Amino acid sequence: MTDRTDEQLLELIKDKCYQEGDKSRFNCDDAIKMADELGIDPMVIAGICNRHDIRIAACRLGCFK
Repeated sequence: MTDRTDEQLLELIKDKCYQEGDKSRFNCDDAIKMADELGIDPMVIAGICNRHDIRIAACRLGCFK
């Protein structure tokens, strides 16, 4: 389990985001890989993305439709 704060996780997510128009996107496969590497639930990543208006692309988590 990671001891990183939400702010630190957000920075990691932003490093892997890409822009599509005026929207930030984060690939679902990257989200799952990041969660696995950090030993956290992928829903933690999804929650941070949701709170910061970062959309999950090609979502397999079921968070965004």
